[in-house]
Amino acid sequence: MVVAIVGGGEVHLVESNGKKCAFLRAAARETGANAVIHEARIEDFMSDLPVKVDCLSARALAPLTRLLELAAPLMTTGVPAAFHKGRNSTREIAEATQSWDFDLVQHQSRISGGGVILEIRRLQRKQRSG
Repeated sequence: MVVAIVGGGEVHLVESNGKKCAFLRAAARETGANAVIHEARIEDFMSDLPVKVDCLSARALAPLTRLLELAAPLMTTGVPAAFHKGRNSTREIAEATQSWDFDLVQHQSRISGGGVILEIRRLQRKQRSG
């Protein structure tokens, strides 16, 4: 929502909880944000995208390995991602690198002590050996 409020172009928000969607719609109306709210599970939304995607972002959705699985159909075509992670980010990155190769830049969160924004590009699934 913040990106939509500050004028980052049309922003599509995906939320499965109806009450949270209602709040997001109200916030978009009140702020004039250029946001489209989709009430859907991310797995369903990603399988049949109704829009072109320039960048992905997620916060408090899933561990990094699962986020990469969900995002892979887009990220392996060159779409970058920015994922907010907390204090366990180092462990999540280590786990994700067991299955994925990617370029990573870590940005310290300005609002969450110990949190980071993981800027991820060039995602590729690692080839399984043996």
